[in-house]
Amino acid sequence: MDPLYQSIFKGLNLGLHEFGHFLFAPLGEFMCIAGGSLFQCMVPVIGMVMFRIQRDYYGIAVAFGWLSTNLFDVATYAEDARSMELQLVSPFGNGNEDGHDWHNMLMMTNSLQYDHAIAHALRLWGVMTMFICLLFGAWLCWEMHRRPRIAAVAPDLVD
Repeated sequence: MDPLYQSIFKGLNLGLHEFGHFLFAPLGEFMCIAGGSLFQCMVPVIGMVMFRIQRDYYGIAVAFGWLSTNLFDVATYAEDARSMELQLVSPFGNGNEDGHDWHNMLMMTNSLQYDHAIAHALRLWGVMTMFICLLFGAWLCWEMHRRPRIAAVAPDLVD
């Protein structure tokens, strides 16, 4: 419930956010600005795809939790677009509007008045992805408990 909460993923998420600016810079000013938030949310989704290819379903569940932390982080940033009260940590900005991605993006699209609605939608997605993480992870644990792998691989070893 604390919008200033920092998860254990915060450092990684911040690094991905900043790298996203570099990655999307060739696509123009708007995409360079949006690339930070976009990339930090894309990486867990890319992880989900990789875990799916590897058939690592528990990894998929964890990636949903990681996506949730990113969505909450981006929501906090988006909600601050008008007030710009957050202390920003970035090698590119000094905490003023020049370095506030969401302020700049919403100003460029004439949407600054929607910062709270956007943040609310992002938090809703964050809650949904955390529920998916927890429910899918719990279901996988239940299935592992219910059907031990050794019984499927070597039934003669099970009492």
